[in-house]
Amino acid sequence: MCASPALAQTDPREQAQQALGAGDADRAVTILQQASAASPSDADLLRRRAGAQAAADDLPAARSTIDRALQLAPEDNDIRLARARILLWSNR
Repeated sequence: MCASPALAQTDPREQAQQALGAGDADRAVTILQQASAASPSDADLLRRRAGAQAAADDLPAARSTIDRALQLAPEDNDIRLARARILLWSNR
């Protein structure tokens, strides 16, 4: 089921996903930076931000962001998988 257009207007996760789908990784990063600044302990926002940073070819920032997410939620398998992918892309 797709999110309603009204929800996409207000939900930064949906806005960022739409930006990524349109090939605008930099916009997705900006959206998620603002959202994670407002909710710094939201590990899911940080995971999504790291993914957007990786898509924008900013792998050092992606590694830093995903490591912060992992500190907040060390048992979250989605974060662990995202970190593994970012490390793979970074050849580490």
